[in-house]
Amino acid sequence: VAMKLTSADNSQNVSVKVGTKVAVELVGVPTAGYMWKVTELPSFIEAAGEYGGPTSSAQLEPGFAGGNHWEAFLFTVTATGEGVLRLEQRRPWEDDAEPATDAFSVYLFAEE
Repeated sequence: VAMKLTSADNSQNVSVKVGTKVAVELVGVPTAGYMWKVTELPSFIEAAGEYGGPTSSAQLEPGFAGGNHWEAFLFTVTATGEGVLRLEQRRPWEDDAEPATDAFSVYLFAEE
């Protein structure tokens, strides 16, 4: 991954080069049903996968339940352009009218 974005980058303007792989790593609470979901994706980037894991090694111990996990979304910058990449944390079974628990967005500037 050439560029990693985290919650510290929320609401920032970010410049990227065409061909760059970008990872957005955010902490979620999937054990309570709250999952991050891409809700706005500029046309010049495409999804390239997801990964995640526990935020603490204690979560790997037998009998441990709950806790936060990090979720990561991979993207590839395919062309020049500018636009918003937005993710929202919500329960998938809740109506989209329900407010998101949390949100992350960056304004991307993609150049050659």
